[in-house]
Amino acid sequence: MKKPIRHAIEKHEKWYLGDGVYGDGPDFHWDYYNSYVISPLLIETLRTCHSMGMRADKSLSDAISRGERYAVITEHLISPEGTFPVIGRSSVYRIAMLQQLEYTIFRNNRLPAPLHPGATRAAITSVIRNMMDAPGIFDEAGWLNAGVVGRQTAARDWYNYTGALYMCTMGLTHLGIPPSDPFWTTPATAWTQQRIWSGDESVSQQVFK
Repeated sequence: MKKPIRHAIEKHEKWYLGDGVYGDGPDFHWDYYNSYVISPLLIETLRTCHSMGMRADKSLSDAISRGERYAVITEHLISPEGTFPVIGRSSVYRIAMLQQLEYTIFRNNRLPAPLHPGATRAAITSVIRNMMDAPGIFDEAGWLNAGVVGRQTAARDWYNYTGALYMCTMGLTHLGIPPSDPFWTTPATAWTQQRIWSGDESVSQQVFK
């Protein structure tokens, strides 16, 4: 059983491209699979390997660090209006693109620098409201329509079907964060792109690294 697991881990090590991003196979695809498929599941797999006594400490540490970097990038992609660039495959999974950002806080019990808990919560909430409250998101029977903002059936890929659209629920991972966590208790404030586009001079140089 351990052999195929090691094979999969080794493959992902080879597919790591830098700056928190893995290729989905040997070729790079510009989409959000790093958020709702690759990083969270790789980290969970490595945690399980560690608990089974497999040699995975270095791989786990690297995966967590890379996942945190990807989480920071995800927050930086959220525009001042609470939207994000819709690109790549399976965009119909909608707010699933937030999973790694939310998972990092939920699973690691910390928010990677330079992110602020109240600002990150506000950014996540804004994206969810903009996307999931859009007119036409549900059909006449109450099921999710294929689309990104409302009903945009041309966004469906050949492997997308109604059930697959509910991968968007992975964008609600932050609901597992305890209510006492600073993520919930810290007052809302401006997130990164709001601060930048308002001309805030106090934005840390870390943002631009």
